Amino acid sequence: MRGLVRGIIALRWPLLVALVVVSAAATVVVVRGLTFDFSPRSLFLTHDKEIEYIEAFRERFGAEDASFMVLLHADSEVLWSEQGLTLLGELTDELGALEHVSEALSLTNVWVPVRYDDGGLDYRQLLESFDDESIALARRTATDSPLLVQRLVNVDGDTAVVVVRFEEGLDKELERRPVLDAVDAIVAQKIQPPFSGHAMGLAQAQREYAILLPRDLLRNSTLSVVLISIFIWILFRNWSSIVVSNAAVGMALVWVLALMVLTDHPVDMVNSVITSLVLVIGVSEAVHLITRYRELLAAGRPRAEALRVGVSRVALACLLTAVTSAVGFASLYTAKITVIKVLGIFAATGIMFAFVTAIVLVPACFTFLPPPPAEGPGAPRRGLTGRWTDWVGRYVTSTRGRRVTWVVSLIVTGISIVGITQLDANNFLLEEMWPKNRMRVANAFAEEHFGGVLPIEIEITAPEAEGQLDPEVLAATLALQDFLDQDPYIGRGLSFADLVVEAHALATGDKELPGSAAQAQQELFLFELGGDVNPVEGYVDPDYRYSRISTSARDWGSDRFHQWHADLDAKAAELFPDDVDVHVTGAILIANNALANIVGDTFRSLSTAFVIISILMTLLFRSVKIGVLAMIPNLLPLIVTLGVMGYCGITIRTSMVLIFALSLGVAVDDTIHILARYRQELEVDGDIAGALRRSVATTGQAIVFASTLLVAGFSIFLFSSFYGLFQFGFLGAITLTTALLADLFLTPAMIQTFQLRVKGVGERKAEKT
Repeated sequence: MRGLVRGIIALRWPLLVALVVVSAAATVVVVRGLTFDFSPRSLFLTHDKEIEYIEAFRERFGAEDASFMVLLHADSEVLWSEQGLTLLGELTDELGALEHVSEALSLTNVWVPVRYDDGGLDYRQLLESFDDESIALARRTATDSPLLVQRLVNVDGDTAVVVVRFEEGLDKELERRPVLDAVDAIVAQKIQPPFSGHAMGLAQAQREYAILLPRDLLRNSTLSVVLISIFIWILFRNWSSIVVSNAAVGMALVWVLALMVLTDHPVDMVNSVITSLVLVIGVSEAVHLITRYRELLAAGRPRAEALRVGVSRVALACLLTAVTSAVGFASLYTAKITVIKVLGIFAATGIMFAFVTAIVLVPACFTFLPPPPAEGPGAPRRGLTGRWTDWVGRYVTSTRGRRVTWVVSLIVTGISIVGITQLDANNFLLEEMWPKNRMRVANAFAEEHFGGVLPIEIEITAPEAEGQLDPEVLAATLALQDFLDQDPYIGRGLSFADLVVEAHALATGDKELPGSAAQAQQELFLFELGGDVNPVEGYVDPDYRYSRISTSARDWGSDRFHQWHADLDAKAAELFPDDVDVHVTGAILIANNALANIVGDTFRSLSTAFVIISILMTLLFRSVKIGVLAMIPNLLPLIVTLGVMGYCGITIRTSMVLIFALSLGVAVDDTIHILARYRQELEVDGDIAGALRRSVATTGQAIVFASTLLVAGFSIFLFSSFYGLFQFGFLGAITLTTALLADLFLTPAMIQTFQLRVKGVGERKAEKT
């Protein structure tokens, strides 16, 4: 590293110009090309067969997020009164008149097929007037018709729904947002006591994420910069240190964002944390470099020598910590969820960029920036942190301190393992939002008064055209719906078989399946009497090969969903002929599949990171024994974090995967710095205890500074609009605090207990030039 540092100092002006030019070009790329995708769908996209299946399904039957609902609730007698139905009609008219809305359908404007006693057929509006007799007839018809119940009105008759559909082609969140804002304004204005109501749908969830996440992104990035500046001022009392540190991480961040643009990756719900990660984790490299430079200045070294020797001594350790941090995040590439893969790669790249900018900017800039004063507020000093690390160094190398450290570590590990046994991996789709968030409130309202509103689609595929008309397939479809109807978390929904039954009832007066495929096909033409109103088109393809059961579910948790899915597959195999395929599809399936992969992704990435970092540590210290033992202090933060999750009831979710990458990738950094300094100090007199005391007292101070900054940086997420990111910040702070304590206490205790003598890292203590 000595040659590298000398080269950087010798070529400082060309290197600085190159950094500025590259950063300026990257900034232009970011400003012109950075895109955002905050749709919930993007969170769960993977490159598997289910994605291909759902795209084909949407081609046949349309996207499930092309419509949303406005729910109106009141006592059933109030709702089915002139006042209630007038309000429902006004809502329907105003929502239907909005720009970019193709249709608003409710009980007040829906047309229903009618069979008269003399056998005549007709289509009429469900509500032709608001007199008592018409209302009573409409109520009986609505609550008895599978075309209307749990679609436009609930079973209890106290909640009505306006189904609003966007015009075709309006599928971008920014295009939909003005419509949804206008819907909220109408709902707030029109729905007053004794009525209550909410707008609810996937489109609303998408808008909520799209509004809150950029706000979080801007706030967290700003707070990170402010926090870094304040912290470095407290640490160094020097404006040049603030400028250089912020420039280093700022350049790294712009570079990684530009790389995302060039590789066509938008900022999404998961990788939006990269900005704070790069800023807060990356600045620790600059902190270590500047701290060592100032340490040698305080020892009386000339500025040029202090800069060259100081940066040389710590540069290798900083490179290794950057590599291990990057490995921790890069291990996320083993995940099955695409956004987790992308996050891992770009977080790892950003951390390496931060090392490059820091290793160039610190020696290059401080060759011409004035050195800190030898006396006064800006002078290097031990301070409270220095006195504390002095005490830690003396305590942990004493016999009593070493024993206490081992005992406390074992007790903490045991308590944490008990907590780990209580871990739960059951995830809910809306749990990333705070309970008081308007989407969570609206969903709770919908589940209480209408049942689930999360769409579930079940596609039935026959082996050939007109297979859906087969009486055996139709009967199996109805039997499967009866099975669905028994689950309190899911509704019966509507299917092509329901429509066949309704068509037969119109033709014969009997609510049952027709006796043959030909009769079913003939009777379905009765729905064409309604002109443009033909519900059959939405539930079967023109060739009668594909049909669907469209239903909805509560936000019931991934465990419950997958058990239901397995039970449904078993029931379908029992009911349908062998050559008929029954397949659950839709965004809810994709989401729950992704949530189910989280546990596997977590431990797969952990195992990968652990193996790679252990190999790196072994090569670094030229000893398998040291490489393995050095990982012990870095497993404790992981165990403690998992234990806290178990005790606090925090489930393993998408954002938690980052914590585990952090546990190994970042926590091992402090171990490397301690061992690198220990190797240097050991060459002074060969005394293990003395070398440890000096290492903890000196490098320990820089570790405390860097770790405190990291903890404070992750604490920024405590102010997030999302519950999941709040937990990410909370657990990240716990992980890093535990890692700091483990490296200051457990690492020295381990070294002394096993009498480890480190080789292969760090510059020699005797090095003067």
